[in-house]
Amino acid sequence: MENTGHDAWSQTYSSEKFYSLLLNSEKPFRKFEENIEIKNNVENSADNVLNYHKITDLHSHLDENSGLVAISQNEFWTITDSGNPPYLYSFDTTGKIIDFYKITGASNNDWEELAFDGSHFFICDIGNNKNLRKNFQIYKINYRFDRNLRRVPSELISFIVPDQNAFPPEKDEMNYDMEAVIPLGDSLYIFTKNRTEPYTGIVNYYSLPKTAGNHTAKFLGSFSIGEGKMLETFITGATYLENSNILLLLSYANLYVISGWNGGPINEDMVTKLPWKSFSQKEGISYLNDKVYFTDEKYKGLLGGTLNSLPLTDILKNAKRIIK
Repeated sequence: MENTGHDAWSQTYSSEKFYSLLLNSEKPFRKFEENIEIKNNVENSADNVLNYHKITDLHSHLDENSGLVAISQNEFWTITDSGNPPYLYSFDTTGKIIDFYKITGASNNDWEELAFDGSHFFICDIGNNKNLRKNFQIYKINYRFDRNLRRVPSELISFIVPDQNAFPPEKDEMNYDMEAVIPLGDSLYIFTKNRTEPYTGIVNYYSLPKTAGNHTAKFLGSFSIGEGKMLETFITGATYLENSNILLLLSYANLYVISGWNGGPINEDMVTKLPWKSFSQKEGISYLNDKVYFTDEKYKGLLGGTLNSLPLTDILKNAKRIIK
């Protein structure tokens, strides 16, 4: 398969000066991180900014983590994205890799999401930065696999999307990259990472069966996540709180809370944007025991590469303030 590329920083950010700063900084740009925090505090009410606790730095082999599943308070699973081996990793709250397993019959074209439905992992090879791909793969793995195995079998879910007719499409239609997947019932729901120029902030979403085989994803609709720059707002991960009917969509600068959702239509009135206290390449999000966990990729050895958490109550309180 053709590698569709993964350099989101250089391909999507609109400011050449900003990207030059990232490339040419000779020492850790703590000042840059502080400026992002100050910018957030100025542009958003301090009451609405999401503060979070850094749990640990991740092992260097997980610098390009791209998905997160929290099984217990000390058991986490992740994958790494394009150009890395087809491994499924487990790690703990010290960031130490507990074990890793090669997924047989799989290749890492652009792994971008790891989902979990309580019994199976879903490794989602759905990255499509340049909107060139015609086919996508999801590897379904039984969580109860034999931990003594070094190679783990998987079932293959292959799919296409029904509404893309050009590869790539025109720049103002480039909305076929995907990094966010949640399981719900007997389906997987997929949310796009918008790369349109000019940027529209529209998220398309699809569903497909959780069963192995060849599928055509069902287009369910579109909704807007509001104004903002592409790199700050495009969607990079998702998790779902089934008992509360709350969908959380992740971006580098914001968390989007979608209340009252159970797989049906999404409209803008359901979406609440909450800014993170600081900007980083946030790629994985998971919910467990009233806490939301997220990871971010490490960039140039300077920013990110961490596991973080915050109480769900903080998110809901902030969302309630905005809705009022």
